[in-house]
Amino acid sequence: MVRRGMNQENFQDFLKLIHQHYRCPVYLILDKAGLHTAEESQRLARKLKITLVWLPKQCPELNCVDQLFKCLKADVSANYQYPSIEEHARAAENYLHGLTNEQTLIKAGIKSKNFWLKGSFLK
Repeated sequence: MVRRGMNQENFQDFLKLIHQHYRCPVYLILDKAGLHTAEESQRLARKLKITLVWLPKQCPELNCVDQLFKCLKADVSANYQYPSIEEHARAAENYLHGLTNEQTLIKAGIKSKNFWLKGSFLK
């Protein structure tokens, strides 16, 4: 989902998109950004039966998305100036869509034998 900025309304649209695509239990691992913790966002997640799992504060190394974006930044953004922000966003989106499921899990750190959620609710 590409948006110009991330705010509470866009996050709620993202929750709805997740709900449309997954009919099984969904656990969404999040930092405590205001758009995630807003009462309206939490209410919508409960209504859609999406469980919000909170990362500890100041622990970006535990955030799978941060790890994936670190790879994206190195592979797409580093040392290259795009003609426009739209082209840069398109290149980033194409990069992510071009990854296989396995590549995504590896780059996000989920396949690591030391992944912090191994043995919890994730199978």
